[in-house]
Amino acid sequence: MIGGGVAGLSLALILARRGHKVILYEQDYPGCSATGRSAGIIVTIFEDRLLKLALETLDFYMSLPGAVEIVKAKKALYLNKSGVCISKLLKIHELNRIAIPDDVDPDLGVDFDYGKDYYAVIRTYLTDAGWTINTLYSEFLRLGGTIIEGPVERKGDKFYHSGNRIEGKIVIAAGPWTRQLLPEIEDSTIIYRCQAASVEGPTPRMIIEDDSLEYYLVPTSDSRFVIGDGGNPVIKDPIEGFNPDPEETYGVLERYAKRVPEAWESRVVQMWAAPCITTGDSIPMAGKVFDNVYVLTGFDGAGISLAPAVARLLADEIEGRGKVPNEFSRLERRVYGVVEPYVINC
Repeated sequence: MIGGGVAGLSLALILARRGHKVILYEQDYPGCSATGRSAGIIVTIFEDRLLKLALETLDFYMSLPGAVEIVKAKKALYLNKSGVCISKLLKIHELNRIAIPDDVDPDLGVDFDYGKDYYAVIRTYLTDAGWTINTLYSEFLRLGGTIIEGPVERKGDKFYHSGNRIEGKIVIAAGPWTRQLLPEIEDSTIIYRCQAASVEGPTPRMIIEDDSLEYYLVPTSDSRFVIGDGGNPVIKDPIEGFNPDPEETYGVLERYAKRVPEAWESRVVQMWAAPCITTGDSIPMAGKVFDNVYVLTGFDGAGISLAPAVARLLADEIEGRGKVPNEFSRLERRVYGVVEPYVINC
């Protein structure tokens, strides 16, 4: 396994649980990139096929020790310009037995302006990104897994660490660095900077997923929240993705202030960013590239929500139990007109 984010660690743990000997190579430290900077939302605003995977991911997290104290169901306000989208999402949730929250304070603890947008209060789930990485890491080690630090390089169709060839079946799950090891996917993927900020100010009582004004918000205390927008300014080198853009953060706050004018009084406490990778159609990529080499990447900022379930699909294929569905295993993807995977197609 090459890459120690949520995707690589999840697959490593799944295979270790099934009795395989797994060695994980990580060039820095587990969760050093996008996973460790995630807001921890297990998204439920998905089309049906991806929502089922998000719910499988939730079950996977709940199988980890200590999850009952960390992974929680949360209320979220979902806003969209289309009532059709709201109705479709609620129907998808009903079919997947996701209960609609009750006892909801319509004011959300702040003077929130819905404007002309449609809204619904839905149920979503939240984990702690640091706990997730640390628990996957410790469980993997407990089951006899091995983690080796340092970069991996490719020569021809072989992979090496410190000059030593890596043997056996290899999975590349190195996030945006996957393209450097697998140029076969360069034309089908895009690297972009995802960023968020911790803000002090008027704080809603629930998570907000605002597809209308394009931002998300996660309360972290009575006076602080994390805010981001899922934007995707394209970058060439993954290292560029660690440099947050203050203008982008204040643009997100400005959109939030259209809902809550008091947000203009908010104070940005901290900004952070990380490189993310997506495919042209925003569907994760998992499957065989060539003999004994597999890929697991392209989660478009939704790795916390989807990576463990997609990793399970790939584990089944590696073991010969089944095939990864074609929508995930196709290496060729269109690269223009990217649509976020959690936007309901109405």
